[in-house]
Amino acid sequence: MGLSPSLSVENVSFQNISWGSRPDLAKIKRFEVQVALVPMLSGNISVKRLVLIEPDILIETDKSGKSNLVFEPAKKPETTPKEPTKLPALSFQQVKLEKVNLTYRDGVTGKSTMLKLQSLVADSPSMGSPVRISTKGSYNDKVFDVSGTLGPILGIRDTSKPWPVKLEAKAAGATFTVEGQITDLQNLKALSLVLNAQGSSILELAKLGELKDVPEVGPFKAMVKITGSKEKPSLEALDVDLGTEDLAKVKLTGSFKDPMAKKGLDLTFSIKGKELGSLQKLTGQEAPLKGPFEVSARAADGGEKAFKISDLKVSLPNMDLGGSADVNMAGPRPQIKATLSSQNMDLRPLMPEKKGKEDSAKSPKTSGKKDKVFPSEPLFLEGLKAADAEVQLRAKQIITHQMALDDLALDLLLKDGALNIRPLKALVGGGNLEVSLALQPQGKEADLTLAVRMASVDIGRMAKEMQVTEVLEGKIDAEVDLRGRGGSVAQIMGALNGKSVLTMGKGRLDNKYIELMGADLATSLFNLVNPFEKEKGNYTEINCLVSRFDIKDGLAQSTVLLFDTSRMSVVGEGDINLKTEGLDLSLEPSPKQGAGLPGVGKVGVSLSEVVKPFKLSGTMANPSLGIDPAKTATTVAKSVGGAALMGPLGAAAALSGGKSAQGDENLCAKALEAARSGVKPEAASREKKSLPEKTAEGVKDATKGAAEGVGSGLKKLFGK
Repeated sequence: MGLSPSLSVENVSFQNISWGSRPDLAKIKRFEVQVALVPMLSGNISVKRLVLIEPDILIETDKSGKSNLVFEPAKKPETTPKEPTKLPALSFQQVKLEKVNLTYRDGVTGKSTMLKLQSLVADSPSMGSPVRISTKGSYNDKVFDVSGTLGPILGIRDTSKPWPVKLEAKAAGATFTVEGQITDLQNLKALSLVLNAQGSSILELAKLGELKDVPEVGPFKAMVKITGSKEKPSLEALDVDLGTEDLAKVKLTGSFKDPMAKKGLDLTFSIKGKELGSLQKLTGQEAPLKGPFEVSARAADGGEKAFKISDLKVSLPNMDLGGSADVNMAGPRPQIKATLSSQNMDLRPLMPEKKGKEDSAKSPKTSGKKDKVFPSEPLFLEGLKAADAEVQLRAKQIITHQMALDDLALDLLLKDGALNIRPLKALVGGGNLEVSLALQPQGKEADLTLAVRMASVDIGRMAKEMQVTEVLEGKIDAEVDLRGRGGSVAQIMGALNGKSVLTMGKGRLDNKYIELMGADLATSLFNLVNPFEKEKGNYTEINCLVSRFDIKDGLAQSTVLLFDTSRMSVVGEGDINLKTEGLDLSLEPSPKQGAGLPGVGKVGVSLSEVVKPFKLSGTMANPSLGIDPAKTATTVAKSVGGAALMGPLGAAAALSGGKSAQGDENLCAKALEAARSGVKPEAASREKKSLPEKTAEGVKDATKGAAEGVGSGLKKLFGK
C-alpha cells in the first residue's frame, strides 16, 4: 500500500436518469486513481494520478430542457439544521484521459454535439507548480490540438493572486492563442487576457462553429485584449484584418469599454479592394460599378444609446462621399443628423436604364409597352416613420440620366413621417435650379407640394458635362408649382393642381435623333418640325419653344403651346388628363417664307403638304402622333387666308418670299407673355371666332383672300 495507494477499476458504469435515451449516463472501460495519504491527515485530498480509459459520457436534456445531471434524491424528514459540510480541498498532480467520447443531446431541438478526445494529459510537478496541458481530439468531426500551461492547482482556490493562462489551439487551419491572467478564477473578478487568432480561411473556421451562409473572404488575423470582470468585461484593444485586396480587405481597430451596457465604443473600420465587381462572389449579385473601391469610417460612443460616425470616406468608380453623422436610438424612433459632401457622384450606373431593341428581343416577356407612366402601388408612407433624419448634402457635381447638377446644396428634413426638402439648389448647364418639396402623410394618403424653378439652363452645355451627344441646343427656363393628394403617385397626379411653364429661346434640334422615338412617331414629328424634304439637313433651327399648362383636379390644359422654327410655326392646344394619362393635343403648323411653290419659294412643296395638322393622342405611356383629318381644311384655310394664332402670319406672303405681318420675334414674345400671365392670347380667341367652316367652300373663300400678289404660282397650291 505505501503512502500513495492506488485503486484500479474496470468496466465502470453510472446509471442514467429514468427518462434518458440510454440506460447508462457514463461508461468507463478503466478507472485508476492514486492518492497521497499524508495530506488526508489535514483534511485535504491530493490525487497524484487519475486515469480514465475510454470514458463514454452522455449529457442530455428532455423536451422541457431538464438535464440528466440534475439529481433529485428522496426527501427526508425535516430535522434540525446542521452546519453545512465543508468539502475537503482537492488537487491533482496528473490527469490522463484516453479515447474520450462526450455527447450532448438537446431534447428541445433534437440536435446532438460530439466531442472526442484522442488523449488529454495534464500534469504538475508539485501542487504549487504550473499545470502543463496537451490534448488532441475532434469537435463534430473537426480535428483540434490544444497545448500550453495553466496556473497551479492550489491557485484555483486562492482569490487574491492572479492565475496565469497560456494556451495555444489549432483547428480548421487556424491558430488561436490565449495569454494573460485571471484573479479569482471561480468568479472571474479581474481579467487581463490577450486573444489572438490567425488562419487561411474564414469559411473553414465558420464550419467549425457550424455557422451557415458565411462567404469565403480569405485569410484572417485578429487580436483582442479583454480586461475587467465577468459582470463588466472590457475590450481594451481590438485589431482585425480580414481578406485580401483581390476580393475585399477589411480592417477593424479600436476598443469597446463596456459592451454589456453598449457604452464606450470607439472603432475605426475600412474595406477596400481592387475590383468592385469581385464582390459578386460574396453577395451573389452583380455589382453595378467596376473598378477599385474603398470605404472607411469611425464609430464612437455619443452618449446614452447614441453614437457618432465621423471621418466617413467612400471612394467608388466615378463616385465619392464623405462626412459625419450622429445617431440617437433613445427616442421612439432613431434620430439621424448627417452632414455629407462629395466632389463627384455619377449615379447613372446605379439607375436602371430602359432596354434597347436588342435586349427587348431577347426578353419578350418584358419588352411590351407599359400601360401607365405613374405607378399605382401604394406609397410606402410607414417607411418615412422608421426614423427622423436631418441631412445636409453638398456636392460639386451629381450626374443622372436626366441631368448634370453642379454645386448642389440639399437640406432634407424627415420628422414624424413628414418629408421636407428646403430647398435643393444647384447649377444646371450654367443655369440655376431650385426645388422645394413637402410630403405630409395623412393616414394612408399624403399631401404633396412641389415647386421647381429653372433659369437659363443650357441644354447643350449640360450634355457635354454628361458626356452624351448634344441632341438639343438652347437655354431653358421653367417654373412648376404642383399640389396633390393621394395614396399613390397615380392618385396624386389624378388630383393634381398647379401649373407648368417651360420656355426656350434660340436653339437647334439634331434631326437624326427624332428617329429614336419610333418609325411612325418619328416620321410625323419630322414632318411637323421640318416638312421640307430637300431642306432637312442635320439640324432644325429653333426660334423659341413656349409651353404653359394650367392644372386643375388632374386635368392639364394648355394656355399656350408654341414651337417656332426657321421654317415652321407649330401652335398647339388641348389637354392632358393626368388621371387617365390620356393625351388630346392638336398641333397646327404654319409655313414661313422660303417654303413656297416652284418658281416662288425655294422648295417645291404644296401647301396641302406643309400645313397638315397633327393630333397627339393615345396615352403618356404610348403616345401617337398622326394627321388630324378633322382640322385639315381649317388649317389650310388659316394658312391661305393669312390668319394664324396670335396674329396673321400670312402664308401667301411667306410663300412669295415676303415678310409676314408679324415676325418671329413678335410671335415668340406674345407666347412668352401668355406663358407668364397665364392668359390665353387674345389673337387666338379672336381667330377661333373668325375661322371658316371646315368645308371645301371655306377653303375656297379663304383662298380668294390670299390669291392677290401670288400670281400664277398659287394655282398649284393643291398640287399633291
